[in-house]
Amino acid sequence: MEIFLKLAVYVCFLLLFCLPGLPLGLWLCGKDVKRHPEALIYGLLLGHFLSSGLAVGLIYLIGFSALSLGLFIALTAGWLVVGFRYLRREGGRAKSLATPSSETPPGPYVQTSAGQLPFKAWDRYTYALFLGLLLVAAALIFEPFSNLGKKTPSGYAYRKYFSGDFLKEVAVTAELSRGEIPPQNPWFAGETLHYYWWYFIPPALFHRLMGMDLSLQALLVLSTFFTDVLFLFMLFSTLRLFAAGPLAPFLAALIGVAGYSYEVMYLWWKLQGSFHSFLEQARAYNVDATTRWFWGEPQMDGFFRALLYTPQHLQALALLLGVISIFILRQVLGSFSLSWVTGLMVGVSIGYSMFIGLTLALWYGLCLGIQLLGLTMRQFIAVPSFLGGTALNRLNTVNADARLNPLRCFLSLLLSGGLIGFLVLLSYSLGMFSSDPDTGLQIYVGKALKTYGPLVFLMNYGPPILFGIWGILLIGRKGTLEERENGRGELHAPLLYPLLLLLLAVALISTVAIPGFLSDVGLKLGLIFLATLLIFSTVSLEFLYRRWPKPAFYLLLAFITAPALLSALIDRSHLADISNAKFTLYISEEDMQAATWIKTHVPDRAIVQSSSPEFKVSFFTLIPVLGERRTAVGDKFYARIFQIPPAAVERRKGDIAQLFETSSLAEAMEILKKYQINYLYLGEWEKASYPQGVQKFYSFPNLFEKVYGNPKVDLFKILSYEPELIALEGKVPVVIHVGESQTVPVTLKNQDRRNSHVISVQAAALSQTETPADAASIDTEAPAAVGTPVQVQLAEGEEKWISVPLPTLPHPGTYTLVLQAAQVKNEENARQRFSVEAEAVKGSLGKIREDPEASEGKAVFIGSEITYSRPWSFLLNRKFSPGDYLLGLRVKTQDNRLSDKIFTWEVAASRGGDKEQLEIAGTDFQEALAYQNLDLAIHLAEEDTLRFSIWYHSKADIWVDQILITLSVLARKVYPSGIQVEG
Repeated sequence: MEIFLKLAVYVCFLLLFCLPGLPLGLWLCGKDVKRHPEALIYGLLLGHFLSSGLAVGLIYLIGFSALSLGLFIALTAGWLVVGFRYLRREGGRAKSLATPSSETPPGPYVQTSAGQLPFKAWDRYTYALFLGLLLVAAALIFEPFSNLGKKTPSGYAYRKYFSGDFLKEVAVTAELSRGEIPPQNPWFAGETLHYYWWYFIPPALFHRLMGMDLSLQALLVLSTFFTDVLFLFMLFSTLRLFAAGPLAPFLAALIGVAGYSYEVMYLWWKLQGSFHSFLEQARAYNVDATTRWFWGEPQMDGFFRALLYTPQHLQALALLLGVISIFILRQVLGSFSLSWVTGLMVGVSIGYSMFIGLTLALWYGLCLGIQLLGLTMRQFIAVPSFLGGTALNRLNTVNADARLNPLRCFLSLLLSGGLIGFLVLLSYSLGMFSSDPDTGLQIYVGKALKTYGPLVFLMNYGPPILFGIWGILLIGRKGTLEERENGRGELHAPLLYPLLLLLLAVALISTVAIPGFLSDVGLKLGLIFLATLLIFSTVSLEFLYRRWPKPAFYLLLAFITAPALLSALIDRSHLADISNAKFTLYISEEDMQAATWIKTHVPDRAIVQSSSPEFKVSFFTLIPVLGERRTAVGDKFYARIFQIPPAAVERRKGDIAQLFETSSLAEAMEILKKYQINYLYLGEWEKASYPQGVQKFYSFPNLFEKVYGNPKVDLFKILSYEPELIALEGKVPVVIHVGESQTVPVTLKNQDRRNSHVISVQAAALSQTETPADAASIDTEAPAAVGTPVQVQLAEGEEKWISVPLPTLPHPGTYTLVLQAAQVKNEENARQRFSVEAEAVKGSLGKIREDPEASEGKAVFIGSEITYSRPWSFLLNRKFSPGDYLLGLRVKTQDNRLSDKIFTWEVAASRGGDKEQLEIAGTDFQEALAYQNLDLAIHLAEEDTLRFSIWYHSKADIWVDQILITLSVLARKVYPSGIQVEG
């Protein structure tokens, strides 16, 4: 019951979220919402992106907090107060450039609103037809949605495309709910999400506000229903502009939803056999992609599938229809208010659907260019008009308002163009798309178009093409459906704009593609092509309905649309058929339980990694879509589709495969650290594919903690990125007297639960000398003394305490004491641990400070209170063999807000000359006063020693804890502090 209450609250939240657009909707369409419901729908449509933009801006500037939430409420409330007061002061009547003609007879479709856009009034018949359209759409989408994630004997079922598009949207919404702007790519952690995520802001905000245990799938289903209603209304409302009555727009919209494709007829012809046999065989095919399966690209879908799992594209298409309506009804050029509104609608559409938005922007520019050309020629091609009760109203080719100020027109063009340009740049700065040439568009003519030409479009959009071409011919022949008085047959002026859009969509579908995703452009722009076809279909249907006998009209309608209706019905049946294993993804009970546990117990910014068939055969990644957490690299499709270079994806896939396959603990830990992986998911696939490799995760509980398990899935938390076979702990005295023999108690633990090891433990002292003030660093001499080694055998998992002799020191001074534990039999797998506790040498930059957060309780402090022009340095005198080393500096700072450099970390080979530097700013730290590992790689061409230096820039205090040196499975810890030796 609680979940239904939360979902009901979400519907109210969605309406309130979109409420800030209502003043604009009333201003555009008038206050008489009953006769002009466009005021409400335009308001909700505009409010969706206004509130989303405000929310994104506040989160980006100050993060998701009570302050940002309070500011959001205050600003939206203030906007509503100002907007409604303005409307009340103006009486809800905006002065319109278009006035009713005295020759227009009154009727039920005469516009009575005082808004900017003279829409025709709605009556009961119009409402009834629209309700019928909604019911048809609901009948088509209800069963596929009701089977979403349904539990079956085979597992939880997700029909194909729901398993891709819909669940992808779940992962995107979950990522946005974390409050990071721009969001990360949940399939490629650490990379910005190059995707149009604007649509998913409302469910993400509600998910964050109401608690992370709320079902995102349910929220997205409700969001989809909401968008479906908005889109179908915008489609019906726009089509009404091209007919006198509402029946032709209703039939055209019905064709767009349930009767647009002839592909099922081609499939039946290919499979042959009886109808019953065909229905059974057709279960093995994707009906709405028949031409792509048999002929190749491009692929185009209709509105039915978009109503199910791509609501973001319908949201952008609704904005496109709104801009078309404004262009048809009013002269945009020269109107600052309409230029601002349309520019905003065009620019924001890019955040909902990149291809639809950019195509809309290109078309919008062409339309304004045509109007500007008409201004310069004093011959306006598009005109403001009043649509009365005639079949299709005459619109003069010569604008009655041709005296518009050219400067005003030019400034309005700059306003809308500048606003669109700003929003495009904003989308780019938020990472919605990248400029990487490897992931951009390319000129490409699909195989199907090369072979079959226009037949590809006819098969995908048969009825709309037939009726649409007829409508274009009717208009081109007569100018209007009524004979024009001057006898000229020029194109009906407002219909020039949708015709340009139709031609633009065809051109882009035919010539542009994304490498590796050749159907992507066609799937999006096919929706624009279909919408514009329906505009011209409305014209022909209106003509046929008025000129033909009604039986002949309905017979022709049935003849053209019946095969397409069969396509929609079969497609609906297939999309609801979760018993068809070929097109259904089944999630096992164990995987679903594990994903649910991850969603409810794992920190929301953790990275969880699996190695499943995702890499090779699947278009699905469990962790982001059902666990709602990030992963280092996802499946072969979604790891790449968000404009990630193929080489980067392959590199990560190789690393993750090696992580699970290798038996080298150090190699695995290096990969885990490289991608900052926090949890490992071991399911049936991982255990069967890497039976030996996964054993290392069970063998080292000090590194991998099993936090969840069921009969098929184990989940491990990464406790440390440091691959230690032997744990060493020693208590070193603060003062050692010269000439005395002393021992130090050392605890050793074999952390390998499968093998025993012989360990040699030895202590050594490295002397440190005072450095003159003009010296550049503190050098370490050769070992002053070495203690007697002690060998001990440790069984699997055994822990022992031993006494290790300290070296006899020859003279007083400050020394670095080293305790080393090495595996005797296999030097390659040796583990040495350096524990150094000493006061800093006089004159050095650093000072030793007690720090309970440091690994050994003490750290080197370097701060602004110290004035010293030289770097703090530490020379490790042990010789390192040639190879590639990864050095990890564990350090913290007091201020992680500074964008300026705090210090420069330099690592240099003493003799070989190799040197690497890393400049560190405060913003490089995730948290203040919390230790963080900073990695630096260096290559040694020959055997050499290493010098570590820190150049402090006097911006914020820092504490240095340890340096981890890794080569293959060899790891060495250095603590840059020492012990004080007295005489």
